[in-house]
Amino acid sequence: MTLRDTNRAMLCKFVWRIKHEKSEANAFLKAWFVKKDGRFRKGGFSSSIALGVKKVWNIVEENERWIIDNGNLANFWKDKWWGLKSMLEALQLMDLPNLRFNAKVREFIHSGEWALTGVRLVDLSRFFDKILKIKIPSGGVEDMYCWSLSTLGSFSTSLAWEGWAKLNSDGCTLGNPGKAGGDGILRNAKAEVLYNYREFLGICTNFEAEFQVIIAGIKAVD
Repeated sequence: MTLRDTNRAMLCKFVWRIKHEKSEANAFLKAWFVKKDGRFRKGGFSSSIALGVKKVWNIVEENERWIIDNGNLANFWKDKWWGLKSMLEALQLMDLPNLRFNAKVREFIHSGEWALTGVRLVDLSRFFDKILKIKIPSGGVEDMYCWSLSTLGSFSTSLAWEGWAKLNSDGCTLGNPGKAGGDGILRNAKAEVLYNYREFLGICTNFEAEFQVIIAGIKAVD
């Protein structure tokens, strides 16, 4: 895991909030970044934040999924709710006659059962057969977005810190140069102490003392 990976994880979390969390700030940013049809605005950005968002937008879209309940929020054609791809992505067709691409999933549910007979296209029959096997929940709550890369379905940047360790150290001298010593503490991503140490470093400058105590901590990691 590198700092670049961590930066990408933080940007992905930022995009997730823009797309799915409700607040005035996110509503403002969503109006700036997202078109009315839900697609990302590709041009007209000059800020570094906007450029970062642009880089990870597709990563978030590829890994977000809908969990269907009442079908009021998920788009039947454009959202990923029935499989790994949206219906349009699976069909690989953009010119489908007489179809409303803004239709919600609820429009294909009647009396707790799937109602797919109104769409009469041969290309769709193989996908509808799979959808008919999906059990329709009866909880009456809103559809929910989830993050497919997490077993819990929630997006957490803590995943980006797994396997990391943080070293805090300090070196000093009595005089410069002079008798030197230093100490340090190593913690994991949960702030649990893995190792602590202190060392006499002999006679050296304060600059050398700082570096020697860092090197001692790095050796402890190895």
